[in-house]
Amino acid sequence: LNSDSTSKSLQQLKDEYQGVSDDFQPYSEVVSFTATGAGNEIHEFTFDTSGLSGSVSDLLLLKLKDSENSLEFFYALEDETIPDSYLDGTWWLMDSGIYQDRSATLDVEKQYTIHFTIQDNGDYDLDDVEGVIKDPTVLGASVESTDTGTDDGGGSSSSGCFISSLK
Repeated sequence: LNSDSTSKSLQQLKDEYQGVSDDFQPYSEVVSFTATGAGNEIHEFTFDTSGLSGSVSDLLLLKLKDSENSLEFFYALEDETIPDSYLDGTWWLMDSGIYQDRSATLDVEKQYTIHFTIQDNGDYDLDDVEGVIKDPTVLGASVESTDTGTDDGGGSSSSGCFISSLK
């Protein structure tokens, strides 16, 4: 797994990627990686973030694409966070290993782990080579529906990206 994270403003995201909404406010760094694993299977990835407030339902996780519109990941139900139940393009938030449902209130002092799933060669994988997954992802919110983070996008921080495979 090769990973990198870079802080980007909304304007930088819009300049570099397609379909990023004007009302999107980034709260994490852009987490980019290339991973290898079993071909055509769904893989789980994680990164840590902190400085979040508001509700989990305020947050959006975007799959950033440069040649077509970026995709929003879908928030997973708790029973979809079990490896045999993974779906392509889902995400969920954990607090000290405990699943947080959409109504959970976030604590600005806590560190959370963002989990997300990508199927090799699925809609959320930028690399069409079997067994290789390429991904830039960013956590944020729609500014018209949330008070999460700060006005300048500096209200959270993120670090690390780790891979675990379904099989």
